[in-house]
Amino acid sequence: MSDAYDRWLLELGSKAKGTQRQYLDHFQRFCKRWSITPESFYLKLKDVRDPAERREVENMVKLHMKEMQDGGLSASTCRMVYKAVVSFYEAQGLEFSLKVKDQPRGQSNGQRRAKVDQIRRLYNYLSPEFGERNRALITFFKDTGLRSGDVAALTIGDYRRSRLIIRGEEKFRVFDPFETEKSKVIAFIHCGPEAVEDLEVYLKDRARKNGGDLPDDWPLFAIRGGERFSNGAVSNLIFRMAKHLGNDGRKISAHSLRKFHTTELEGEMNSSWIAKLQGKSIGGGWRPYSHPEGDGESFDPDKLTEAYIKAYDVLRIRVSKTQQDRERDLKLSEQEKKIKELEDQLRTREAQHEDTEERLKVLERTLELVADKMSLEQELRVERIRNS
Repeated sequence: MSDAYDRWLLELGSKAKGTQRQYLDHFQRFCKRWSITPESFYLKLKDVRDPAERREVENMVKLHMKEMQDGGLSASTCRMVYKAVVSFYEAQGLEFSLKVKDQPRGQSNGQRRAKVDQIRRLYNYLSPEFGERNRALITFFKDTGLRSGDVAALTIGDYRRSRLIIRGEEKFRVFDPFETEKSKVIAFIHCGPEAVEDLEVYLKDRARKNGGDLPDDWPLFAIRGGERFSNGAVSNLIFRMAKHLGNDGRKISAHSLRKFHTTELEGEMNSSWIAKLQGKSIGGGWRPYSHPEGDGESFDPDKLTEAYIKAYDVLRIRVSKTQQDRERDLKLSEQEKKIKELEDQLRTREAQHEDTEERLKVLERTLELVADKMSLEQELRVERIRNS
């Protein structure tokens, strides 16, 4: 593409694959936003003497990040543009930086990304009456990345019409394009094996309690009596469950589960595709491209589905049977190692004990010989005195 770009690609080779993918993706979008080539962008700082020229580059980066943040992207995602630009200029031997106050920051009272172990603990907490529903809600939130209002708006018919994809022994569900409640953007909802399994258990139990099939227009997730959740009720439910985690639960919410979905997938797929999965509204220069590779092809939902299935492992919270077997084998191996160490220590101590006993016998014999010698010497002295 250009000498400057090639130099950067060479330097990026030392970074992790996920980092490479994100830097390239964000930098290409940045260049497209400003209709500038990497070589031209490089020349903007090369041999720059006028502070106004440097300020121009700073403003380009700050404005682009602001457009991303206004579009609903997290502060950490917006900062990836800044990191990519810094990396690009470093590869050219140039320095570029922004003041901390000019970099995007999240809300001080905002929810952070939920962690896998926290979600797992929340998942394992079951209310006596609605355990199946609560588990299905948690896995559905983290698998889809949807807002609570969109989850509340889904119907049983939406789920039944979703396309079933089977890979090995696992099931994935791909919903029909769904207009989100808040942003009115089309979401391409996908959920993986963990959510699908929990949903099937929940719906089967719900149908049993209802005494027959559930109508298509009934809500996918329901409160007592089969009524639909209000937008705030779903969030409040997760908040109440999270309180049982103590301090760890303070950062758990419907929003933090959405953040988990975003953050975990960012290292595995194109950011604009994550926005499509979630039905996220993107404004300014950050409007989602219809294709991840920038090849000019129209959007292919099947490619999005394949990307989701391929990346799904990062969204898992359960321990698979294979992983359980590996962990069990590891524990057994560690136990066998400890047993061997203890046996070696025991043998060493037994050998030391036997050696100590032998030494005591030799010492006792030596003392006896010394005593005999002293007795003989005494008798000789007495005999000499008598003969003198």
